[in-house]
Amino acid sequence: MSAMCLPVASGPFVVKMPFWSMLSMRPSGWSSPAAAQSDFAGLTPVTKSLLSAQRQRWLVLVVGNGLLSHWATVWIFEDGEVFSAELLARRERWGESEFQMQSIQGHPDRQGGRPVLDGGNGRILRSLIGTNDPKLVDRCETCRAIVAEYLHHCGYVIMAHHYGRFEASPADVYAKAEAVPLNGSQYDMLFHNCQLWVVMLLCDGYRIGFHELPTAIGCIVAGPLLLVVELTFLALYLFLQHFLPLISVVFGVTWFSLLVWFSVLYIMRAPRRFPWEVIVGGSILLGIPAFDRSASLAASLPFITLVWDLVVVYQSMRQTKVFESGFLLVWNFGTTLVSVGLASVVQTCYGVQSAPDVASHVLGTVASTLHAVGLALFSAAGAVTSFLLSAASKFASNVFGNTALLLLGAAALADLLFSLVFLQPPLTMFRLLYQRCRNRDDDM
Repeated sequence: MSAMCLPVASGPFVVKMPFWSMLSMRPSGWSSPAAAQSDFAGLTPVTKSLLSAQRQRWLVLVVGNGLLSHWATVWIFEDGEVFSAELLARRERWGESEFQMQSIQGHPDRQGGRPVLDGGNGRILRSLIGTNDPKLVDRCETCRAIVAEYLHHCGYVIMAHHYGRFEASPADVYAKAEAVPLNGSQYDMLFHNCQLWVVMLLCDGYRIGFHELPTAIGCIVAGPLLLVVELTFLALYLFLQHFLPLISVVFGVTWFSLLVWFSVLYIMRAPRRFPWEVIVGGSILLGIPAFDRSASLAASLPFITLVWDLVVVYQSMRQTKVFESGFLLVWNFGTTLVSVGLASVVQTCYGVQSAPDVASHVLGTVASTLHAVGLALFSAAGAVTSFLLSAASKFASNVFGNTALLLLGAAALADLLFSLVFLQPPLTMFRLLYQRCRNRDDDM
């Protein structure tokens, strides 16, 4: 069974559906395909211990029914074995998730037959699975029939396919599928679903390029979702603040806690990535009292939630690999900027703390901090220079003293420039230079 029944490709080969043809209304990631699979006798769940570890050539299909549908992978090996691997939600769409790998064998009465493969799936399968060896023709046709039967029962179409660049085994596929971080985690229909699971398995596990795979729903909606979520929160929060101020604060704190919870889920699903965006966002929030001590909790909540919305959106963009595509990057960053701009306008119009307010307070705090640091540094430099000049006047020659005065003059010029920038009087070194020059004139 080690003979080859897959055509040897010179490189990766992929067919992708047009974007508009991927817009389907079937639920993304929902385990409804299991209902269609329940009467399909050719599906058998497998475990790693029962799978072959023999490395061989393989072909993987990404199957589904569009951008808003469930995705799965179909693995076809050169010995004729066919498997499906996918992520399914347990019992409910927002519960935990688990991956499932099954052997696809087809109905017994169909194996060995030569059913007519019509439609787009049939044309693609005929071009993908074939052989020039007459002894393997029946095996290839059986393999095509098995896959076609599976796609027909589940209502899938072939969205992309890829020939493996290196040999692998069914046991290797199971191990890599089992290692995807989404397994067992909280399931949602936009960002942590079957589509992202397929992308992570193929991109991270088998080094298939992101551009070779269909576009997942989470890669598109990150920026626009921020706009909808933030404006919805502002509308509800400002309405409650006008009629029920105390309830509005409770609502705002609850909303912020929910965002932090989503952020923690992202960290748990990507343990190898340093969550620097969380550290930056947390530093901004902890620094608000230092930047604007007059701001109350009720006035600060809209800005606080906006900051953490940005943290969560950036985390989702990292995990859905948005940064692998220039178009998706521009799309999501553009919609994010629009979201921040509209939210800032609404916050400013209704008198709550907004991004421009915080930015002005931050700039003022940074300027005063720089001035304080500069004052301390120049004062210390002046003291050291004074000590050196005192030592030079007692123990060194006139040449050394003149050199020291030149160095002090350069420091005094820097002192004067700093004073002009921050509109402050000259500091220690300028006065020290004046005193030293006056003392030298008196000595002469």
